[in-house]
Amino acid sequence: MKALKIYVVLLLAVIGTMACEKNELPEITEVEIGHNNSRKAEIGGDLHINALITAVHKIASIRLVIHSDEEGHHHASQIEHASGVQEEWEVNTTFTGVYANVKNTTFHEDIDIPSHAGPGPYHLQLFVTDLEGNQGMFETEIELITPLAD
Repeated sequence: MKALKIYVVLLLAVIGTMACEKNELPEITEVEIGHNNSRKAEIGGDLHINALITAVHKIASIRLVIHSDEEGHHHASQIEHASGVQEEWEVNTTFTGVYANVKNTTFHEDIDIPSHAGPGPYHLQLFVTDLEGNQGMFETEIELITPLAD
């Protein structure tokens, strides 16, 4: 009987601990977009991105999405090739590698901006998914600018 009481107490303790666990989302803090946090980048250059990421249940992946913020998200960044087919510049990249399977990391990437990217406003989103499937998100607007002539 004493063993049963101990078992019940242990079972209740485990259930109580599990019930108190929060479904904590990954956090994205101290975000810096663009050099000196300008939220601007030159076409033909790169876009500096830096952020501190914390995930209680360890990071599974980090996804970066950048697309034009013009009407319908498809105007400012379109280019036309000789074939007549239009292409637009956008980013939709998932990072794992050194960022995965850790609870804390500094996300630092410099994203190349091709010379065919159109100037103007763009929408940037950073998604962090943990090993439990929880997802945190950061979003902001950035501006691509034409480089100054020398």
